[in-house]
Amino acid sequence: MDKIAWWDVKTSAGYNGFGEIDPYIDWAFSSEDTLKHFVDPQDYFPLLLLLQDGLSPKQFAAGEFIPKHCRPKKWSDVVKVAPVYLRSGEGFAGCRYFVALVTPEFFGYFKPTHSAREVVEAMRGAISRMAISASLRAKSFATRPGSENPSAEADGGSKPTGKPEDGTVVVGIIDDGIGFANARFRTADGCSRVEHIWLQDGDCNDAAAAYGYGRSLAKHGSDGIDQMLQDATHSGLVDEDAVYARAGALRFEAQEDGAIGSTALRSSHGTHVMDIACGYEPGTAPRREGTRGPDNRPIVCVQLPSATSMDTSGASLDTFVIDGIRYILDKADKIAGERQGGRLPVVINFSYGTIAGRHDGTSDIERAIEELIATRQDTQAPLQVVIPAGNSRLKKCRAVLKFERKARLWRRGTKKSLHWRVLPDDRTTSHLEIWLPHTPAGAKSRIKLIVKPPFGEPSPPLEEQVRPFRVWGTPEQSDLGLCYVRYSRVPEPTSRGMFLVTLKPTVPVELPRTGTLDVMAPASIWTITLENISLEPDDVVDVWIQRDDTRYGHLPSGRQSHFEDSNYVEVGEDGKVPKCDEPASMVKRAGTLNAIATQPSTIVIGGFRRTDFTAADYSGEGPALLRIGPDALAASDDAIVHSGVLAAGTRSGSSAAFSGTSVAAPQITRLVACLMAAGEQADPGAIERLAAREDEVAGTSRPHCPKTRGAGRVRRPLIVQVERTY
Repeated sequence: MDKIAWWDVKTSAGYNGFGEIDPYIDWAFSSEDTLKHFVDPQDYFPLLLLLQDGLSPKQFAAGEFIPKHCRPKKWSDVVKVAPVYLRSGEGFAGCRYFVALVTPEFFGYFKPTHSAREVVEAMRGAISRMAISASLRAKSFATRPGSENPSAEADGGSKPTGKPEDGTVVVGIIDDGIGFANARFRTADGCSRVEHIWLQDGDCNDAAAAYGYGRSLAKHGSDGIDQMLQDATHSGLVDEDAVYARAGALRFEAQEDGAIGSTALRSSHGTHVMDIACGYEPGTAPRREGTRGPDNRPIVCVQLPSATSMDTSGASLDTFVIDGIRYILDKADKIAGERQGGRLPVVINFSYGTIAGRHDGTSDIERAIEELIATRQDTQAPLQVVIPAGNSRLKKCRAVLKFERKARLWRRGTKKSLHWRVLPDDRTTSHLEIWLPHTPAGAKSRIKLIVKPPFGEPSPPLEEQVRPFRVWGTPEQSDLGLCYVRYSRVPEPTSRGMFLVTLKPTVPVELPRTGTLDVMAPASIWTITLENISLEPDDVVDVWIQRDDTRYGHLPSGRQSHFEDSNYVEVGEDGKVPKCDEPASMVKRAGTLNAIATQPSTIVIGGFRRTDFTAADYSGEGPALLRIGPDALAASDDAIVHSGVLAAGTRSGSSAAFSGTSVAAPQITRLVACLMAAGEQADPGAIERLAAREDEVAGTSRPHCPKTRGAGRVRRPLIVQVERTY
């Protein structure tokens, strides 16, 4: 075997060249070998795209931005834009982000050796931002090569007009494993309160044609949810498994990628969250006073693909979440039209969290959500999105580096090192991001990065603005070796540079297409050294390890890596987690807010313990650039000995305890729905003020909680009335 060493890879090779668009795509499509391992050439990838000013999704779908004489003939087969983004006048004015479905050949148009220079320049000049999501099964897509886009008017009716129906609020849920047949989401007569559900990795049907993939089910119709419930009812009891099987949502066996159908489990995250947000005993959901009509909390839910839920890094969330919010808003308008009223207010719960990222409100998913909230901000039917604060406060995945001034002389060339502990039996890639302070384009390099593996030589220094990226491995490991290090700069509005360090799995893994990949990165301590060139004393370098654990209910995959620092105190002498960070430690608890919850336009919720109102040790805290901390705290645990909050299990009549800020957020979603129904304000500022008032009224009975942990604590009644004995 050849000696393991470092070498440089130029950006003209392979599929790289996405540095300022998304450095993760460089990793995913770095070579032809990667495509052979993971991707069928006929697969479609959903992309979340932001085009340069002056370009529309329709022009992109037609390839009009590419000079006609060199426009690829297969463009219409390679690129499909979802019809919902081609519609005009559907109420999303001002939204620049959109979704396209592309084959792997699309990424070849960025490769100079693959296409004409004019094509490469046009591609890189047209796309401002691009986020890639995991490919889905062929049956999930409506648009295959050679077929035409579905009608651009699919699922697009006229916009509701008039006054919204009093007291009615649409509750949207975006999650994994949603048990929509559970009795907690049914009326007294056995009908479903779920008006629409989109199974994003289900076999595609006509109702989902507007989005190009997945299976959409409605409450009414010959193959609707109510009919499924009726057909599966025997002796007054609903065979819920039969409903899920008929809907294509029940999979007991693991798929090729290791994903399983979460509704097959005894308890599922989505069912639990939806019960807390909008579950009621049959027949007790709010209704218009004096009527026996439909309830005032209609549910529209989106079940994310299993493979996306299994990827806890959140790398493939963006496209599916933005499509999901659009779907919920579209269906909310449809419900309003059926009730012959104006647009209805909508609150959406999205209980997901990631660790690494910019934490300055400029990530693509945050900006796209902000756009959608803004479209309904000044209407009688606003949109609110509730997101958890995250559970990464104690994971040791954040480090802050400053290069101090000494004796009035600014000492250049000072170094600081971090120890990155990578665990064995990690079946997924591990990512570390180093975010530098803001800098104008073209500025000189301010810092050098050196990566030292557990054995072997450290890497040559890598500076800002250096185009080649570094690879560690042997020449025979053509698929980018074992470690990949590169610098990229994210342009406006972020205007920051980022070093990305990526490691291969630390155990052989089975690949979907080509068998076992036995090339492994060593599991041990990787040393990350930063050498200062010209950073000022007040400049802060943020270092993040991306989330990489295994989500509940899925087969073992990732194992969370972390920093090791001898100055970091995990538990104090009193046996408790210290409230404040140790100044001598570079590893921090502060600033560990969910990476997709740093925009002020979303409602961000942390967790506390119900018995003594103490903020949960794991609950992510601020500050972030645009917010001090979460807007409020809600109960995420019942007691020290009873972790979690009780709510519905997957099957009717069962209950389960889930902990974390993911179960705190839907309690505020329920509160927001009640405030909206009463015509009161329910934006992030209103929730923050309400939480602060509740804490103020409680006075000394609640322990002090700094605003970086949450503005105050909101206590809601228990959802499941099951006594937990202490």
